[in-house]
Amino acid sequence: MKTLIIDKVNANILRTLLKDARTSFTKMAKENRITAAAVRSRYQNLKNAGVITGAILQINPHLIGFSCYGFLGIKAHPEMVNEVKDYLSKQPCILSTWTKIQESNIGNYFAAPNLEHFTEISDQLKSYSHIKSVQPLIYVGLQANEYPENLVIKLGTEIGHKQNFGEKDAECRFKKCFIQTPELDRMDKIDREIARMLSQNARVPFSTVAKKVKISTSQAIKKYRKLEENSLFLRSSITVNPKKLGYQANAMIYMKTALGTKVVDIHKKILRIPNVIILGKVMGECDLLAVVPVSSFEELFELDRQFREIDGIEKVQVNTNPPFPSWPFNFFAPLL
Repeated sequence: MKTLIIDKVNANILRTLLKDARTSFTKMAKENRITAAAVRSRYQNLKNAGVITGAILQINPHLIGFSCYGFLGIKAHPEMVNEVKDYLSKQPCILSTWTKIQESNIGNYFAAPNLEHFTEISDQLKSYSHIKSVQPLIYVGLQANEYPENLVIKLGTEIGHKQNFGEKDAECRFKKCFIQTPELDRMDKIDREIARMLSQNARVPFSTVAKKVKISTSQAIKKYRKLEENSLFLRSSITVNPKKLGYQANAMIYMKTALGTKVVDIHKKILRIPNVIILGKVMGECDLLAVVPVSSFEELFELDRQFREIDGIEKVQVNTNPPFPSWPFNFFAPLL
């Protein structure tokens, strides 16, 4: 395969699909003044190169009965990390598990029906012999904490060969038994199957969806529109591999706000900073968590300066982690 370069058209395609994964090739062709066949070819090349890793509809956790969710930092005995990760991956509340390089050497994303349920989960995890500590960051307020449209697509980036980023592991997560809620139990079976299919592949044709659930295409579209109106879906987006786009690390920025400060105002100021792809109000050891992909130390230092200069932020801690293999996240889809 020839070297793939992110030119203006490729960048436009990526930006468009990060905003809405179901955008048609025809529409993108008109916007870029090329043919639909050319857009399709470029899309396929971006997939083949591993830049585009999928297309998702993100599920609103509140609509399926999960009001308590966020990150768990687990500190495990270093020699027992793999065993602890295996234990965590089997817990019905854990949606994803990965290795970290900070003091909390295992990262997790969890979902629970409510805070009381989470407290029980936390106590259970703390009782496991090889876990030394559990540090939660629970999202509060906004349901949508990811901002795909903020990802900066750098022109001229050369794309190397595709890498396997663990698709089989991701598939295994969908086969695990997760917590069931009354909201999930009451959900129409066909609606649930349509949501499940589209959450995993947002670009699947409605004719394919209809055939799978044994209804007409028009009925499938009508059901999808109803689910959309009821706010089951937070957004439609492709997923990308940030490393393929030139990003070498994620800056994880933990912030404490000054007493009496309006977090909403700070939130708006932070979102003006380019490349803030995750930003959420959290409950735990900090008040706000932001994630910003960076490609150099210079970018990291500049970010640190920008965040420290925002009025109302009292304390800033910046950690770094390897870039996500695939983003935006699709944490809640397995719950269906």
